[in-house]
Amino acid sequence: MTEQPVFPPGLAARGVTRGSASFLILVSREGELTDYVMLDASHLDVGQAIARTLPEWEYRPTIIDGETVNAASRVTVNLRSSGSVAMLSVSDDVQNLFPGRTKLVGEGQ
Repeated sequence: MTEQPVFPPGLAARGVTRGSASFLILVSREGELTDYVMLDASHLDVGQAIARTLPEWEYRPTIIDGETVNAASRVTVNLRSSGSVAMLSVSDDVQNLFPGRTKLVGEGQ
């Protein structure tokens, strides 16, 4: 992640301090975000705030058997009014295609 989403001030003013949204992202073999769609969000404003930053993030291509491939992944971002935490989880259908080839992504990656 290179740009953190900003918690919507309107929600914070109403006492909402947390929110989350999940997206299906498509990353090309060159490591470029080619498309994304919001799957769900605790608040539409939170989802939109996160969506605005997705194109600004840096992505790395998925490597399978030494070759870069196009990949689809589910990304869930939990956002707090004091900051954000991003969690990446590969969707079940992709995991089933490539068993044993999952990668844990740590903070800051």
